[in-house]
Amino acid sequence: YIQQLYPRMKALSESQQRFRSVLFVTSAGCAPVPGIGRKSDAQCASFIERGLETARRRDVPVVVVGGSWLGLLGRGDYYLLDDPAETIIDLKDPEVLDDVLVPLEQALTELVGLGKQVYFVLAPPGGGLADPESIPGARLGAADQGLPVKSIPIEDHLRRTGDVNTRLRALAERAAVQVIDPAGWICDDEAC
Repeated sequence: YIQQLYPRMKALSESQQRFRSVLFVTSAGCAPVPGIGRKSDAQCASFIERGLETARRRDVPVVVVGGSWLGLLGRGDYYLLDDPAETIIDLKDPEVLDDVLVPLEQALTELVGLGKQVYFVLAPPGGGLADPESIPGARLGAADQGLPVKSIPIEDHLRRTGDVNTRLRALAERAAVQVIDPAGWICDDEAC
């Protein structure tokens, strides 16, 4: 998910002096949660550690952490790294999810302690209607072409992300990091 922010960050870095550089450390399908791995992608655990190592560097003053939080819950092949049997964990179980997110909270707290300005991105509106492949033409140009621009009812967004975003917001607040809720920019009282 966080890769979707690249075009905006690139434009900002090119147009504003205060953005000297932007470095993305991303890997599709790998939630930025320390202590877990994926059976279908053996590199996820090393990606997460590499991302944290990069965030700890002295020359990185600002860190933005985000991911496909609904994907974390739904992929169904995560396991705890300290489990030699690599038993799949049920992240849809709230107690299991809370336990798995503890190392993420600790990592965010550590980054704050290192003097970083840390931002945490919640799960955005999404689903089938938000999939670019489901939208005829370019989304921004669709209205100009007389094509329908699809939206997601706010109730659907809240139903899909409400529980996980509530947990993530609480985690971020405990770690004293700033929360970014994408819905604040792309939703109104009715739709996203």
